Amino acid sequence: MHIDTISLLHERKVAAFFPDGDGETVPSNLEGMAYPIHALQIASMGMACCDSLQFEELVKVCEEEKCWEFLVVTAPLRLPDGTGFLFNPIAMFWVHSHGGSKLRSMALGGDHSPQERRLFIQFCKSRTG
Repeated sequence: MHIDTISLLHERKVAAFFPDGDGETVPSNLEGMAYPIHALQIASMGMACCDSLQFEELVKVCEEEKCWEFLVVTAPLRLPDGTGFLFNPIAMFWVHSHGGSKLRSMALGGDHSPQERRLFIQFCKSRTG
């Protein structure tokens, strides 16, 4: 994403940015700052960000259900002085069909490795005493 798009996201009060990559232009298009998008989104705007989501299955579900609108839900952990955490956003669909309506959901993130989970749990325990 180009650095100039940040003002558009800010003007429209976008609350979250969940790309299928990391959202950064590599090499950076801002001299002296390797990853300006993350710094501006997270630190300056307080925007929730999640990198490298897996949208392949989401596209299949959208095509299958003929439904392109969905709600993405995630519950961030409140950690004192925390700057990041593991979470798995969920896409939720309310699908209408001849047989009635149904709620369908699917995970957008990949599974975290056992080592990532262990490190995260250790970090949480160290922060909470």
